[in-house]
Amino acid sequence: MKCLQNIKIRLQKIFYQHKSGVNKEVLSRRDVIDYLATFHSKFVITSIDKTTSNIGVVCKNFYIKNILEECGLWPGSGNETYEVSNQNKGSIIDKLKQGVSFFNIKQSDCSRDDLPFIYSIIKMHKKPIKFRYIISSRQCTTKPLAKAAMLGLKLCQSQNQAYCKAIKQYTGINMFFITDNFQKIASDIQYLNSRTKANSISTYDFTSLYTKIPHSNLMLI
Repeated sequence: MKCLQNIKIRLQKIFYQHKSGVNKEVLSRRDVIDYLATFHSKFVITSIDKTTSNIGVVCKNFYIKNILEECGLWPGSGNETYEVSNQNKGSIIDKLKQGVSFFNIKQSDCSRDDLPFIYSIIKMHKKPIKFRYIISSRQCTTKPLAKAAMLGLKLCQSQNQAYCKAIKQYTGINMFFITDNFQKIASDIQYLNSRTKANSISTYDFTSLYTKIPHSNLMLI
């Protein structure tokens, strides 16, 4: 906490104590540039899970250590989700490009010859505080394929939703439990309250549900 307080005091000193007669953009000032360079060498600024409009400051060494542990690259750590490849970056990119071209998908302007990268955001609502690890493929080689796959999966979801809706009309049993907004959940809770028959409501969070599914099984779905 003392470290964060010192950072706050220093930032206030830089941004709010202007010399008289100086009319320059704050981020163009040499003292600001030098301080931010020093700051970036020691800390990482990242968004906070569930509240993306807020940011957090994390020790850079600690941040990198946690990512290496997640990937199983830190001594004594291990993760079945990832495995080390002996191929160089260029060979992997070429292989991925061949896979994309197999589906007759052209490279778009938003893609480039690069690999996805991993980063993490802070889960402040957890005790102790944890990290959420995210693989970003915003501008990598597989971006066009991922975009096409997403559209296909959305279509499958819509088809399954329509199928479950038809089943509910005949049986009264809801077999579709996917929602993309809070309004549906709120209306369901309100319906349960109006009937005064619900004893309890529970929620569950499967932190490794998807990463633990073998790829060979996923291919069969």
